Amino acid sequence: MVHKVVFIVSIFLNVILSIFLIYNNFDKIRVYTHAREVTKLTLFSAWIFYTFCAIFKGAFTAVDRQNVVPKLEKVRRDIITGYGLITMLAIVPSFLVVLVRDSPLIIYPFVFISNFSSIFIFLFFIVAHFDNYSILHKPLKFKAIITLVQLALSLIASLLTWTFSTTENASTVFYITIWYTVFFSAGIAEFFAILRFGVKIKYGEEDRVGVYEQREIGGKIDYRPPGTTTSSARRTTMASMARAQNPESAMEVSIFNEIEDVPQNHTSYIKISQCKICTQEYNGTLIPRILITCGHTVCEVCINNLLDENHSVVCPFCRKSTSVPDGQPDLLPKNFAILEMD
Repeated sequence: MVHKVVFIVSIFLNVILSIFLIYNNFDKIRVYTHAREVTKLTLFSAWIFYTFCAIFKGAFTAVDRQNVVPKLEKVRRDIITGYGLITMLAIVPSFLVVLVRDSPLIIYPFVFISNFSSIFIFLFFIVAHFDNYSILHKPLKFKAIITLVQLALSLIASLLTWTFSTTENASTVFYITIWYTVFFSAGIAEFFAILRFGVKIKYGEEDRVGVYEQREIGGKIDYRPPGTTTSSARRTTMASMARAQNPESAMEVSIFNEIEDVPQNHTSYIKISQCKICTQEYNGTLIPRILITCGHTVCEVCINNLLDENHSVVCPFCRKSTSVPDGQPDLLPKNFAILEMD
């Protein structure tokens, strides 16, 4: 949580200081020889970049409306895109100032876009999920290493420029690279930590898939108050929704995946179900997980055995592919109906 606070403070402070610097140096900027050309190029480049981001966001929204995208996939996709763009905003001007340090007409538009775009990227892709995710492991040491690498690269670039160019150019390289190291390091470290370790949804959102969010794909939900059992409540599960969507492929789904109005005196006759692949009985250790795409239930062990290199599982019953978040079967939703049968 501390790292997220540092990230928010840094991107807002970056914008505030950028405005302050422009205001204080406005007279110098105005009399610059190519001021008009730089302004036009900057505004045009900013328009291109923001249009690109809007198209990306619109495409994500359209995909979410047309397909059943698991909550974890939405979160992971959006935050990787957001932090990835912020990383790009820091890297591009840092490289440019080293390569074309004598060409402010090229450097300044990218610096302007990078400094003012981070907050828009945050609002476009990250803010909606900011409190809902956490990185799977505690990557404090990893993030510290990423930040130190950024600082080292900045110092090396400045030293090389000072050695092979002028002191003025070396100062420009140092100021710009250090700027992005200070204000963008939190976002860059978060981006690489997410790629390295993966993320999970906090507050149990992953467990609610299949219970509260089934309406998204046409399932009827009857709310079951906390504390009630399968013998006193009604529940429509992923299996019944799969049957409603595609009766042919869902015919093979076990009736144990659905419980409806079971009388109290019949509870003693309900037996725990078995995994239809390994035939082992589900229990607290061998947990039944729902394949989101088709609604079939398979145990964690079998899902892990079926995983391919792209972290996907092809359902052995209907041949539909389900993406397993970060390749970890335990992040798929549990089938609580089966677990509550013993």
